[in-house]
Amino acid sequence: MNTYSLKYLSFVLPLLLLQVTNLAGQETVLSWEIKKVTIKNGLSNDKVNCIEQDYFGFVWGGTEVGLNCFDGVKVKTYYAEAGNPNSLSDNSIQTIYAEKDKPVLWIGTENGLNEYSYQNNSFRQYYFTDENGKRIHNNFSAIIPVNEKTLIVASTTGGIFLFNKEKKEFQWLKDIYTQASHSQWSLNLNSAFLNNQHQLWMATFDKGIYCYNLVDGQLKSFGYVAPYTPSDVNAFSICEDNWGQTRVATSKGVFILDVASGTFVREKNWEVINKNIAYSIKTIGNNELWVGTENGIYIAPCTPASSANNGIKHIEERLDDNGLSFRAVRDLLEDSYGNIWAAIYSGGMNYVIRKQSPIGLLQKKNNYGSPVNSYYCTLSIAEGKDDTLYLGTNGGGVKILHLDTGKESVIRFRTNENELLSNIVQAVYVQNDEILWAGTYRGGLIRYNLKNNSKTIYTQENSLLPRNDVRFIFEDKQHQLWVGTTYGLCRISSEGKIEENYLVGNNLRNLLEDPSGNIWIATYHDGLIRYLRDQNRFEYYTHSIDDANSLPENSVVGMCYTEKQELWIVTKTQGIARFDEQSQQFIRYLLPSNQPHDIAHIVEDNSGNLWIISTGELTRFTPSDGSSQIYASRHILDAGMMWGLAFLKSSKGVIYAGGVDAILYFNPQMLLLSSQAGVQIPPPLITALYINREPLSISNDSIQTPLKTSVLLSNHITLNYNQSNIGFYFVSPVYAFIDDVRYAYRLDGEDTDWNETNDYPYAYYRNLSPGTYTFQVKASTRNGIWTEPTIYTVTIKPPVWLSNWMIALYIALSILIIYGIFRFLLYRERMKNELKIVNLEKANEEEMYRTKIQMFTDISHDLRTPLALISNPVEKLISMEDENNKLHWLYLIKTQSDKLLKHVSQLLDLFRLDRKGQNLHLEHSDIINLLSDVYYSFEGVSLKKILRSLFKAILTN
Repeated sequence: MNTYSLKYLSFVLPLLLLQVTNLAGQETVLSWEIKKVTIKNGLSNDKVNCIEQDYFGFVWGGTEVGLNCFDGVKVKTYYAEAGNPNSLSDNSIQTIYAEKDKPVLWIGTENGLNEYSYQNNSFRQYYFTDENGKRIHNNFSAIIPVNEKTLIVASTTGGIFLFNKEKKEFQWLKDIYTQASHSQWSLNLNSAFLNNQHQLWMATFDKGIYCYNLVDGQLKSFGYVAPYTPSDVNAFSICEDNWGQTRVATSKGVFILDVASGTFVREKNWEVINKNIAYSIKTIGNNELWVGTENGIYIAPCTPASSANNGIKHIEERLDDNGLSFRAVRDLLEDSYGNIWAAIYSGGMNYVIRKQSPIGLLQKKNNYGSPVNSYYCTLSIAEGKDDTLYLGTNGGGVKILHLDTGKESVIRFRTNENELLSNIVQAVYVQNDEILWAGTYRGGLIRYNLKNNSKTIYTQENSLLPRNDVRFIFEDKQHQLWVGTTYGLCRISSEGKIEENYLVGNNLRNLLEDPSGNIWIATYHDGLIRYLRDQNRFEYYTHSIDDANSLPENSVVGMCYTEKQELWIVTKTQGIARFDEQSQQFIRYLLPSNQPHDIAHIVEDNSGNLWIISTGELTRFTPSDGSSQIYASRHILDAGMMWGLAFLKSSKGVIYAGGVDAILYFNPQMLLLSSQAGVQIPPPLITALYINREPLSISNDSIQTPLKTSVLLSNHITLNYNQSNIGFYFVSPVYAFIDDVRYAYRLDGEDTDWNETNDYPYAYYRNLSPGTYTFQVKASTRNGIWTEPTIYTVTIKPPVWLSNWMIALYIALSILIIYGIFRFLLYRERMKNELKIVNLEKANEEEMYRTKIQMFTDISHDLRTPLALISNPVEKLISMEDENNKLHWLYLIKTQSDKLLKHVSQLLDLFRLDRKGQNLHLEHSDIINLLSDVYYSFEGVSLKKILRSLFKAILTN
């Protein structure tokens, strides 16, 4: 058993213990459920020769055309490729061996031995060569471990070899052929096994049975009891059971070694098996032998040879989930979870879920479209003796189902078109294991004798039957039958005579008797009716809009009377209610469902819980505290819409409810225990990665990928920036519960909460940014207990232009650029300032220049005026003859000369101010004198131009 499976094997132990204890004698319900994996599911070929489970729990099937690995959801295929040494050596797979303590797989083909590497998802081919180095065609039929370093490899045409796993070398065990007097190429080995005494048992095609002792090298041969000889008995498989007995499956059935005589004899009491060709025999569990034959699988008790072998069960080819896909079984395997796998030649791989489930389906509608197993849905259910169910069908009469064997038989009432009988059976009841009562649709009531096959027909025309459309049949404590029809009911005496009928309502659905002997009748439109037998009258209970304590609604689909003497009813859409006898009121209770369901039944289990069955949902209600729980299972959904009349609680506590597509059954006690036992499945395995929705291959010589080893053997991967669309495929390979497994996953950094899925186990994320992400996935079944998450980390590298050193370069360049910009801005600001200074200096210079020009202009004007004023008096003096007036003009000349000198002095003072920073000195002056000087300065000019002027100053106080 592999490490992964062993760690979590405890999840099936509670259910296995429930099966062993058998829960106080409960009946065997659906001894097995069979799932099929065929070419329709992706299998490379339906001709399967061998089957094996690997270290991780995956199941491998070897076919005539390729190797297949099944994980519970999908199939992965492998083929031989011409010229590729890393592929299979041949497509015809004969045997598979998986090492249990490490992930290594060995495959024997028609042409060579192969070792599968999980690490790089490739194969390595090995061939035996003779002394001349010639490769011998090896058809390997068995691979057996001897120790950690050595394998025994049996070849049909090449003999027995020891294979050294470290040196990768073959060693031919020549002693076997020397002692057997056969050439190495003529032993024709089909199978071999090694027991604890180091004895190698070999089954041959036509040479009998051999036992070779690996310790002392001695070989013994064994034949068959007369009249069988090795030449006419082909031995296909050999094994040792838990009693140390050696058994062999042959073309003549199963033989067991008789130690006293040293021959193989036929198994006693195995006639049903021995009439078939037996291809495979395996010890399953502690007490069973499974035999794969040309006619299905036979299961026999594993007992000493001297004991009687009774109770052989047969799993045959069938089109539903209770049978094999094809009859020819070539190999058998018990996986680490207790399922039995069968390699079916022309039927693919089948696995048998043999442990008893607390919930399941019977008579499931198949989708194969074959008329061989025509389907009629179940309309009514009754219990017979010895784990037998009587099923009223929609057109197929009454089907008798034996739960322990799965065998079926049919009673049809209408055998030709001229008969007025109906095979649509809406009500069925078995009385005293002798009389079968069948209520039909428009065919009346039929009393059928199971012993002599005679029948009596009751119709509306020949008896007091109210209508020919019969809906239910009920037997009261006085052994009288009550028959309900679409309108009214009648009572039938123990002698089989209809004594009285009652036209009490429309569309009667159900009937029960309370402890006082009163009869309660549920109708589909007229509410609830009670027949008070001692008063011979009826009471009617209906729904009232104004009364919250009235009947919840008038469509009453089910009722039950509990051990606490309480009447509970269930309506079609308004939930359940309890009838209080004292107040004559109905106490209503709401169900926890989030949406209204088509409720069909209510029943009390042996622990006082009420179970409400509706389309797609099963609810447990505990009256003592008002608590409830919804049970989710694929079986409830697969049953389809529930029929309100198809319902049964068996004498052993199992509850059956008929649906359109199947019969739902469940054991309440087992269902409660399984939900309370903490059943846990193993954490899911991440088996594949997808990039841009394409599967990511493991890197090899021909292709380079980021995945360097199998996802199963790693927990981290590094991807490039353009691989940011990533998908994860994950699965929990628990095949018995695979349809009930739901998953929750999240990617840290992307998801804030868990994402749940119960469809395809796949998660996909798009356009992830560079960084490291942690992907987590966990699994659960219907009990709501989640596994520990499986973790896988993904690092997405940034592109080159976003790598760390490029970012560092970007930072450095940014710093340089910023520094350059800063320096440029400083330089520009400095240049601006310098330019401002230059412009200011230039403006100052220009202003100074203009000032100077203006000053020189003013000075020139100021100098020119006195000069002009001097020139005129001088001219006047020259032209004057009168000496008396010359003083006046000389005075003017003197005045202007002084003024000119004053201007020159002022100019010198101005330069001194600029150079020495001297301040101006302001003083008071006589304005009349100043004006007088100005006036008389221009007197000469006025006279010259003959201008008349007058200066007059008037002083005031």
